[in-house]
Amino acid sequence: MKNKCLVLFCAAAIALSITACGQAQQNTQTEPTKNDTVSAQQPEAQTAEKSTQTPESEAPAADPEKALDLIYEGFNQEMGLVIPDDDEVENVVGLDLDAIEEYHIRYLNPDFGASDVYIVKPKEDRDDAVRDMLKKRQEARIREFTDYDIYNSTEIAENSVLFSRGDYLILLMMEDNESAREIIETCIPENLDFSK
Repeated sequence: MKNKCLVLFCAAAIALSITACGQAQQNTQTEPTKNDTVSAQQPEAQTAEKSTQTPESEAPAADPEKALDLIYEGFNQEMGLVIPDDDEVENVVGLDLDAIEEYHIRYLNPDFGASDVYIVKPKEDRDDAVRDMLKKRQEARIREFTDYDIYNSTEIAENSVLFSRGDYLILLMMEDNESAREIIETCIPENLDFSK
């Protein structure tokens, strides 16, 4: 009888330990470890990170006014700075407002020399016409300084740089065109849409 009880007790103990073992193994399979938790959260974190990033198709907006503010930092009207209105753009600068969508222009009164920046966005199919207008403006500035070459302005006007950036045509007539161009290229992203 004692042996029978002992055998039953042993069998019950073995059954309990097998059941306990099975539950422990099941718990280790269902409960994630610390490493599992981190890796399980990573895809969500990556998804959230991707959603906050700007899609590559969205180029940063052009900011010609910021470019002008940086180029003419420290200049004011007392130093001959002119910020033309529509009338001056047409009658002094020589741009046909019907050919342009927008303009951002600063130049110096001729008594103060040449330090000009013309950032102009032509209307569709008017690039060539606006380019010609900007070339005429350069020629007019050269003539202006021929008889009154203050601060080496004739040479500055002759060495003007005309180029396109994004949707804009830009004429630089500065002593340091290179630095002005770097500022403009920072503020006006290049248009990489080859379908245009």
